[in-house]
Amino acid sequence: ERPIPLVLSYEENGAAIDAALQVISPRLTGVDGRGQPGESFERELTGALAIYLAAARFPATSPALRAAVAEWAVAELSGATSPEMTALRQAERRDDLLPLDRVWRLVAVRNENGALEQTQVASMFIYAQETFGNGAVARLLEATPADLPDALRRAYGVSYDDFNAGWQEWLQAGSPAADRPA
Repeated sequence: ERPIPLVLSYEENGAAIDAALQVISPRLTGVDGRGQPGESFERELTGALAIYLAAARFPATSPALRAAVAEWAVAELSGATSPEMTALRQAERRDDLLPLDRVWRLVAVRNENGALEQTQVASMFIYAQETFGNGAVARLLEATPADLPDALRRAYGVSYDDFNAGWQEWLQAGSPAADRPA
């Protein structure tokens, strides 16, 4: 295994460096007053690393799916309810969510990157990790770019209907990793 070359830059228009993970943002805070990494820095770095690793390990994944992986990874790191997850739960209460198989097709197969759809896929990753244990997200990514019913069958040996029913129940009830806001 070789180390990942990492470039951090505060310049939004910084020059690209080939074969390196770049985190380019003028919002990076570096360290806080106690010398600990700042929250914005951690979130940006975690998201960039997740995208880089997903592309390296699962090259068949779409960029939109990698963005959902990044959102999942940031949620796992922070442990807090993200504004995106709050919006997802509000959309669920209004019955505004698309069916999971359609969202998967948009993000994983067609590479469309709507914010709500991306968060819905990230929530599928959180649910899968809680339900099927460590490595669940990787198993699902290995099964892409298949349609969701095929990917679920290959990754976990479950039907789409069973996964969807479990995810819906999980979303309505809340979870340790994506707690329903009060």
